[in-house]
Amino acid sequence: MEGNVNISLSSDGALVVLALPAQPRGGSSGSRQQSTTQPRAPVVGSNLANNYIVDVIVVDAGEGVGEKIQYYFQVHRRFPSQFRGHSCLCVILSAQGAISGPRMNMRGAQVIFEGLYEIVRLSGFFFVSNNGQVQLSDSLKLTFRDPDGGVFGGPVIGSLIAATPLQVAVLTFIHDA
Repeated sequence: MEGNVNISLSSDGALVVLALPAQPRGGSSGSRQQSTTQPRAPVVGSNLANNYIVDVIVVDAGEGVGEKIQYYFQVHRRFPSQFRGHSCLCVILSAQGAISGPRMNMRGAQVIFEGLYEIVRLSGFFFVSNNGQVQLSDSLKLTFRDPDGGVFGGPVIGSLIAATPLQVAVLTFIHDA
């Protein structure tokens, strides 16, 4: 893919990187259906084996990734009986799709990337207490590529916004600390 990158400083002193938007795979953006006002079910699939569960959570374009995962575990996830009464650890295994305008901590400097970027890797941990409270353990960690194929990564500052529908695989297991 070809693209241009412009670098400047924002009014708050953060480095701003502007790249041409990534083209979604599989057709032009004009062929996409408009989203309805009804929210989609956040889970695509779930498996239970050996006291762990893998969920695939759909994050719609424009939604915050961490916020959607947290909301899913607070509102939608119904744990099987062997999980009830226990604290759980939820680990992001993978994510597929594009994000928009990530704000990153890169070597101690705040860097804002403007445009759309394809996710290479997304990781993070959420704790679900035995009373159902969900908390992100640390910031999300993101690796992404720009339109020219350059790869960037680091801790995410603030919300990570989905530019296209994302599929995020999350492993959950009992973690009584």
